[in-house]
Amino acid sequence: MKIEGALFDLDGTLLQSMEMWQQLPLQLVRRLGGEPPEDLARTIEAMDQRQAAEYIIRTFGFSVSVERMLQLVEELAEEEYRQHLPAKPGAQTLLERLRQKKIPCGIVSATQKELSQAAMERLGLWKYFSFALDCGEYGPKTKPHIYLAGAEKLGSRPGCTLVFEDALHGARTAKEAGFLTVGVWDPSGEEHRAEMEALCDQYIERLDALELEKFFQ
Repeated sequence: MKIEGALFDLDGTLLQSMEMWQQLPLQLVRRLGGEPPEDLARTIEAMDQRQAAEYIIRTFGFSVSVERMLQLVEELAEEEYRQHLPAKPGAQTLLERLRQKKIPCGIVSATQKELSQAAMERLGLWKYFSFALDCGEYGPKTKPHIYLAGAEKLGSRPGCTLVFEDALHGARTAKEAGFLTVGVWDPSGEEHRAEMEALCDQYIERLDALELEKFFQ
């Protein structure tokens, strides 16, 4: 088998950002005068940002537009991506290994592609990627559109493309679309670990623990 490309989720996979995203919906609702349940982030986990904004407006009865809600989300998150969020352990080591094998890489994320690029540039990792795509353009990861678009941009076939995901719903969608899936451990996904281990072609606790050679056998 020849690996032709690799697609990476961002949050919880390349970046240690899931705790920030778990807190952000709570901050947003409180800023608008509501009282959120502690599990709000889990409820909207599989939604893209527009769907999540619509859900919050509908659920809490806020009299703001979806566009204003998305703007508030961007304002709260932007500083973290541009200045603070760290990379997941082993990210640069794995990306360098992929580059040495001439495997092109792209980012497929629910986060705006501009913020994905900004975070990777700050961390010195953007040089490993050909592009970033986001779910705002391609829809949520409960459907395979963003993965298929990423593979097309890489020039790789799904069955020869690695998809790195920390979230069960994303990994499942990619797997059902015919991709090779690598589950990446993150504290936010611990409760789904057994399902991820059973679903994915490999499951790793650190990015540099990937047994890449197994995909070439």
